Amino acid sequence: MAPPKRGLSHSVAKRSKSCLALLKGQHHGIDADADDGEALGRQVAPLVAPITAREMLCGPCSEPLIAFVAEHRVRDLAMECSALTHGHPTGQEAAAAWALILRSLADGDGLEQAAATHAHSFGAETRDAILRGLQTPADGRPETTEQLGGGWTAEEALSIAIHACRCARDLEHGLIVAVTHSGDSDSTGAIAGNALGLMFPGQARSHRWAAQVECRDLIGRMAMDLAMAMSGEMDDLVTRYPGALRMEDNRTPIDAPRSLNSLTAIATRRAMLDLPHMAPLTAYAAKLRARNIGTAPDFDPVDGGTDARLLFLMEKPGPMTDDRAPTGKIGAGSISRDNDDPTAEAVFNFMRQVRIPREDTVLWNVIPWWNGTRNITPSSICCPSSQL
Repeated sequence: MAPPKRGLSHSVAKRSKSCLALLKGQHHGIDADADDGEALGRQVAPLVAPITAREMLCGPCSEPLIAFVAEHRVRDLAMECSALTHGHPTGQEAAAAWALILRSLADGDGLEQAAATHAHSFGAETRDAILRGLQTPADGRPETTEQLGGGWTAEEALSIAIHACRCARDLEHGLIVAVTHSGDSDSTGAIAGNALGLMFPGQARSHRWAAQVECRDLIGRMAMDLAMAMSGEMDDLVTRYPGALRMEDNRTPIDAPRSLNSLTAIATRRAMLDLPHMAPLTAYAAKLRARNIGTAPDFDPVDGGTDARLLFLMEKPGPMTDDRAPTGKIGAGSISRDNDDPTAEAVFNFMRQVRIPREDTVLWNVIPWWNGTRNITPSSICCPSSQL
């Protein structure tokens, strides 16, 4: 099969406008109730691929660079990133499932093992999509691929990507299987390409099709810049990426009442969750969320974390600790004195007045979960008592 005659950027530019408009407006995704299957499937899974990176080979010496995303954060971060442009839960779950599969591939697992491992960690639509991709005959025939759908929804695209990777004899063959159908072939090809690059390392950049990709030099430079950022070398990047802030410069300006009132401020804070003083607490909060009792927010990384000397226990999280609560404001997803609500502001001012150093403190709640109500029942008190 010959590559497309026109550059790849032309074929996807028009279809990317809805996602770019959402990001520009900083909306939290397409309405989850909207019947927008095309918007659901397109874009979201390919965008989570960088989250999964464990090692990246770059430069002439091909030294591995370890990514800054800890393994236990892959699922949550994939869900958060996909929610920026996709409001439907299945779209977010499919993206998270694909991110976990990619991470397993990067760790050395086989494709079928990786997919089977994560299939039952999600809802019925995502689980069934993974199983269909695993159970469909791996014969590489277009009519077999089309049995999985057209890739217009997230779960269909996920099934086709898994199927194509199972069929793949090499990178080119896998891509041919992924795009040879009458549906949304650019999306299924992009999604499958994430995994095929891990399965057949070294083939992508040297492939004859790569020369026809528009903006190849820009894509290559951005990949190198990402590798630099992952290694902490940010000094040369801030001029090319004006929106990038070095983490060490962020602690002072964001230490202010109600400062977690924008997506940028929240993203900057969440990028610090895997720092050494935070990693154990971040993992602890993730385990609480996995119990599905309610939304367990993270600790605030600007506080002392595991280095703190003072633990301040409050009663229960409020709605501004939930980054998905329908409050009309942007929830921070963490227990922070900088949250955009009166209670957090009062805590901030109290700590400032009594002159307790922030790095000496960590904030938490007796009831660690937000369940959509401020009401407290006996069962909600007994359940978390063993968590303290």
